[in-house]
Amino acid sequence: MKKTLLTCFLASLCLYGSTLTAQVADSPGADFLHRSSPSVPFGLRDTHRGGETRSDTLPEQNGLVDHSVATGQEGESSSASVGPDPGLGNNAVIWGRVSEYSERSQIQLIVYPDYFFTGAKAPRSNHLFLQLQPGNLMEGGYPKDKSFQYNLAAHGTQWFSLSLNDGNPFMELYRIDPNDSIQLFLDLESSYLVFGGKSREQFKLQQGLFELQREQIANTVPTLWTPNPRKVLENPDFAKQRESALSSAGPVLEIRSRDLELLQELEKLDLYSPSGSLKAYWEYIDSYTGKVSESYLDFFRKEVELREWKNYLNQLSGHLRFARRSGEQGDFLDGLLALSREKLDQAEGSLELDLDKRSAAAMDYFAAKMKLWSAVNDEEPLEGISSINLAYWREKFLVRYFYESFGNIPLAEGRLKDFIADMKYSHFAQELRTLESLKGKGVVIEGFEFLDESGNTLQWDEVAKGEVILIEFWISGCKACVAFNEQTLSVLEEKYEGDPRVQVITVSADFDTELWQRSLQSGRYTQSGFTNLYTGKENRNHPFLIRYGISSFPNRILINREGRFIQTSQVPFLAPDLIALIEHELNQNPPKP
Repeated sequence: MKKTLLTCFLASLCLYGSTLTAQVADSPGADFLHRSSPSVPFGLRDTHRGGETRSDTLPEQNGLVDHSVATGQEGESSSASVGPDPGLGNNAVIWGRVSEYSERSQIQLIVYPDYFFTGAKAPRSNHLFLQLQPGNLMEGGYPKDKSFQYNLAAHGTQWFSLSLNDGNPFMELYRIDPNDSIQLFLDLESSYLVFGGKSREQFKLQQGLFELQREQIANTVPTLWTPNPRKVLENPDFAKQRESALSSAGPVLEIRSRDLELLQELEKLDLYSPSGSLKAYWEYIDSYTGKVSESYLDFFRKEVELREWKNYLNQLSGHLRFARRSGEQGDFLDGLLALSREKLDQAEGSLELDLDKRSAAAMDYFAAKMKLWSAVNDEEPLEGISSINLAYWREKFLVRYFYESFGNIPLAEGRLKDFIADMKYSHFAQELRTLESLKGKGVVIEGFEFLDESGNTLQWDEVAKGEVILIEFWISGCKACVAFNEQTLSVLEEKYEGDPRVQVITVSADFDTELWQRSLQSGRYTQSGFTNLYTGKENRNHPFLIRYGISSFPNRILINREGRFIQTSQVPFLAPDLIALIEHELNQNPPKP
């Protein structure tokens, strides 16, 4: 009888499954006017990075991690909930479904708790590979559907990007606030992205602005800048391609030189005119009046204004740098210099007033401003840092610039110290101190003091034995930490057993000693032959973890015996990649006779 009932139930799902899924996709706010092709190259190979995640962020019903950080307890108990966990307080929640027939097993999430710039080098950015779980029947999922969830701790406004692999994100730099709960539905076969959940309107607004930006780029006439346009078309291949373009319905490349005509166009360009680029963005934002708060709309009005100014300033600096490199003189260069100075003054006098500290676009705008200042004055950007009048943004830009360009800054270490000494905002000063510790020539790690299994405090000199040393940070209840041990640490132990040149040190940031010792005995998180240490009662607030930005687990750094860093970010998760890095270091520094 039970078997018959089950068969009937499954049959009814097959008959009405399409209706069920449509109801999920067409839930209030899942506006199909905003369907679009994600900006990701379809058909690329899947990525398999071992599921590296923060242990406090994924739903236990998917068998990934526990809610230990959110609840204050560590363990691996299971729960079954969709959307925010009642115990997560003001945390924001991202739930997603990816629909496609493939072997894809992960999705990449990058979180910026405080936005400086995009990329792996950005301070405190968190790069995660989330496991995609089979579609849940009770969520209306089909067999081809896979889902994920991430709970962001309530640290104020944050920014995030999502991508299917290491390529372009299909959601790039979206704002998310405490208490936000968003559902996203990405169908890779039908090529659409729609939103649901209580915060859907905020995300539809951001997605719409992104689509307008892509539309603006698509409708911009492609241009080739060259000193001699006629010479380009003398090339038979180029001439033939141009004839083909002219006979098609597609865009036709313009071939132009930088001249007074271009200068006049740049002078006439008015972002605020009825035909200016801002009009379409602001009209779109106005269409959300009544759907989201007015303060939210004001925030994004300013964001798009800053972004369009950034684009304009980058346009000016690009033409100016080329003109200088090519040795151009005369009216064009003089006019371009005068226009650039005028626009810098105009932006400083109006655009930079009352900037919201949560802004991401402001940081990119200031980077464009300093780039243009550098081109105008033919000096490096640091020489003009005083042109950023507001101390908050001046110091934040310094963090960005040093993190992005440390290796290209003359006398970087000394100048870094000077700027740190004069900083008003302690958290920006700390970001630069961290960089100083990581990049400074001859600087070794500091604050390495952890407990062994007997409760003894050990320092670096007491434990460092190998030529190349991997330090791995983990916590109990973290499924990705278990995966790293099974897939990578076990392979390292087998390969380098008996080789004194390679050493693995693991450090647990568990909440109490008993939990750490139970996890050690389980053999799930580390290998018995490694040097296994513990942060003690300071757990995740241990000064070493704070100093070096260890805020997600598993995490790892590579160091030599003297305590000098070999690699501090993006240390490979998978065994083959990590072994290749270790072997490279061993070959670079052969043992002394």
